[in-house]
Amino acid sequence: SIANDWCEAMLIKAYALNELKRPNEAEQLLATLVGHDPENPQYLTEYAYTVRSNGRLEQALTLYKQADTLAAKRRGGAGARWRAAALRRQGYVYIEMQRWDEATKAYQRSLKFEPGNEIALHELGFIKEQRPR
Repeated sequence: SIANDWCEAMLIKAYALNELKRPNEAEQLLATLVGHDPENPQYLTEYAYTVRSNGRLEQALTLYKQADTLAAKRRGGAGARWRAAALRRQGYVYIEMQRWDEATKAYQRSLKFEPGNEIALHELGFIKEQRPR
């Protein structure tokens, strides 16, 4: 993975564009960034978030799964952190699709990498409330 000031500036700009509700512009930047460093799970995760924001859930899900695979290749805390993030975000997509079982599995898997994560635990509670009985 490549880490340099240009990549960080692109990531920050894309993040800011997402915060400003300009995901089409963010997506273009992130596509360039991922093309420059396709092995970086952080860039791929942010790109997937933007794709999801642009309404392409299936594509976002595929990208989150790729980010999980990339993060699994990393050693130490960074790999575990990005795996957990990619899995939680898969869970968000599954919730949007109302695919409750898959969402539950994604959040449970994320807890293996970040035990006790409040976001994952909250979303598991949300799923339990929303799931048809």
